[in-house]
Amino acid sequence: MTSRSMSVVRVGAAWGLVGILVCVFGAAHTGRAAAAPSGSARRAGRPAARHAVPVVAAPAQPDADSSEASEARETFQSLFGRDVARARGTAASSDDLVVAKRLLEVAGDATASPAFLALLCDEAYALAAPHAAGQATAAGAMELLAEHVPDRAEEAKARLASLRGEPAEPSPDEATPPAKPGAPAEPQQSAEPAATRKAELDALLATIEKKKEAGALVEAAGLCREAQALARRIQDARLGAIESAAEALARRIGLERRARDVRAMLERQPENVAVREGLVRLYLVNLNDPKRAAEVLEGVEDSGLRKYVPAAAKPLDEAPALACLELGEWYAGLAKRAPECAKADMYARAKAYLGRFVSLHKTKDMSHVRAKVAMEKVEEALAARVPAAGDASRTKASATSTSGIEDGVIKPGRWVNLLPLVDPEKDAVSGTWKRRGNTLLLTDQVKTGRIVVPVVPDGDYHLQGKFMRTSGSFDVYWHLPVRGWVVGFFLSVRSGEYGGLKEVNGMNLKDTLPGASHVVSPSRLENGRVYTVDITVRGEDETVTIAVHLDGKPYVRWSGEPEDLSLWSGWALPQRGAFGVGAWESQVTFRHLRLKMLTGEARLLRPEDADAGAADADGARPSGAVAPAP
Repeated sequence: MTSRSMSVVRVGAAWGLVGILVCVFGAAHTGRAAAAPSGSARRAGRPAARHAVPVVAAPAQPDADSSEASEARETFQSLFGRDVARARGTAASSDDLVVAKRLLEVAGDATASPAFLALLCDEAYALAAPHAAGQATAAGAMELLAEHVPDRAEEAKARLASLRGEPAEPSPDEATPPAKPGAPAEPQQSAEPAATRKAELDALLATIEKKKEAGALVEAAGLCREAQALARRIQDARLGAIESAAEALARRIGLERRARDVRAMLERQPENVAVREGLVRLYLVNLNDPKRAAEVLEGVEDSGLRKYVPAAAKPLDEAPALACLELGEWYAGLAKRAPECAKADMYARAKAYLGRFVSLHKTKDMSHVRAKVAMEKVEEALAARVPAAGDASRTKASATSTSGIEDGVIKPGRWVNLLPLVDPEKDAVSGTWKRRGNTLLLTDQVKTGRIVVPVVPDGDYHLQGKFMRTSGSFDVYWHLPVRGWVVGFFLSVRSGEYGGLKEVNGMNLKDTLPGASHVVSPSRLENGRVYTVDITVRGEDETVTIAVHLDGKPYVRWSGEPEDLSLWSGWALPQRGAFGVGAWESQVTFRHLRLKMLTGEARLLRPEDADAGAADADGARPSGAVAPAP
């Protein structure tokens, strides 16, 4: 590294501090990783891969202890950190491509510095690959990486194959040996069965979830890219959900990288209060991680952070009543100033704390009123919240026409929003139910609180919903009509001991034999967290199959005769063949509920309400949910 370059590093580092702090609550939260092609790239019509795309391992990072690697990172951050952050913080693909081309150009002049060249090529690829117009730049970056960094050559070639829709070159021990003279020709392999391809995608999605749980976010993002390519190739209905999940993961990776950079800067400047408070807010708000915020709190001057972060870092169920009220109001204030992508998390925490206060503080005094009013404002904010950029790229605003509903009947093949059809005054069976915007709230903790969703299906269907339990610890419930019979799907029965379908063969969950596929134990829910449920009901001959996914993961599955299904009378609805939702001694918000008939049709109990039903023209699913294969 020349003295001139090092002087640039020192000057750039000073500006890097300003850039990072500005980004903490700025638009850069929309940063994308290479594993998450944008919606614009998908719509641009990039041809689908013709072969299965190989699973590409996460980019190998330079050795963290290497002085060359450290110097490379500092140089890159000082010269290009702000440009990359700015490009990732805008929705325009042209911004990504301009920076990507510049990085590739510079990489061509850095062939004598492998660690620096690798950073340049990786960032150029990350910015360019998601866009159809950036394929040449992304390919050029990988070709340069393969040529000048031998340790990364195989990975770069695999990425090139992925870009071009080609299979990766097999390793020598996997290559097909030449045929012996006179040996009969191998028969041509038939097309890969659809079931096999879907099973391959299911396994890939399960691996992604394991990587995320283990904190291997970059590796999970790489696998997300492969899942997108495979889903696109086989035209799987889960493609939109996979892309939404990939974008959310890419945002998380960008934030984690920014947090790492700010933390490194804090280690060099431990007395810099502005940097410390910026890091605390980054952990607390953008990453929704108060525990890590508490780890770097010492030295912060902001009185609110000093007071509330330590309490927020503790489990919700350990917070005393008065602390819950103050924390709920504090989080509501944070939500108002948070970036759009973080608002829902902040409001959800606010609602969880306020809900816990209401459940613990039984005296109807001023504090009780204060909490109820704050809760209503939080719920209104959640209902009116504009979708985050990543959500907007996947879902269209709900239509208000009756598309998908004809003469009070829902035809097959279209998603129809069911929540606008629910009228709490007409449909509530037990408990106090309210509508706020497009959400449905059970606001008191009663036994078997339930409400009718006034739609009666006659045929196979796919039901999707998003919900959040705000207080209590017991059941959340869906009333499922199944070919003239009914069954309930439950989560968190007996404070999380069981979950699943009940009753089957007249047996309650706790009495069902261990290992039954329709029962899960334990089945715990975290208050304040949004969950996504996908339920598919299909019939064939005399049997029916019910498959439930929770947050994109297989949860329960059952096949048998519909006559084997039943439901305790305490959960029954007046309109036995209709859908319904509810909860036991818990407050719940249902934020999304929609239906797609796969065969047959569904009938509205009140056809005059058809104008309230919103059909989703593009069949988009709730953000971040990966639905079961149809």
